[in-house]
This record gives sequence, C-alpha cells and structure tokens, in this order.
Amino acid sequence: MRAHEIQADLPTLLDSVRAPDYVRDLVAAKAAAEHGHLSTLDGAPSHERLTADVEALHAALGEAEQSTTLPNQTDAGDDLNKLVVQTRLRSGGVLVG
Repeated sequence: MRAHEIQADLPTLLDSVRAPDYVRDLVAAKAAAEHGHLSTLDGAPSHERLTADVEALHAALGEAEQSTTLPNQTDAGDDLNKLVVQTRLRSGGVLVG
C-alpha cells in the first residue's frame, strides 16, 4: 500500500518490510507442508514470541492501511470484464453467464 499498490505475495512483501528473520522460514515451511507443525521448524519461535510479532505486524499493516491513498474500491471493473471477455474470445474460450 505504501507504494500505491497491493502486494499479496508475502515473500515479495518481505523484501520491503521489516519483519522478524524467522518469517521467511515460516513462509517456506508453509509452502513445503501446508499442514505441517511449527515444532518441526529449526529455531521455531515460542508461542509468546510468535503472538507478539504477529500483533506487531498487524499493527504495521493497520498503520499502512490508514495512511494509504489507495481507493477502497476500483472503478476498473467494467474494463477488467471487457479484457477477460476479449481474451477468452481470442483464445477460443467459452463464455459463461
């Protein structure tokens, strides 16, 4: 949001946001085993540390959300719909609804 765009990819976001060092390891562990246990991660943080860090990251996100100049909604819905329809028609895709 600070760069006037929404970045949903956490590894990319971590390149520009200060976060605890172990967050990258958590992301990698999640990608490797969606339902794995945190206790299998070398150097896993304690529950208390994890809770405090998550709260701090939520606060940073809240601050960024409050200070962003991005609109709450985009007005590009019609243009996006046209693009999707045109792309599907060009590729021989089926249009539904």
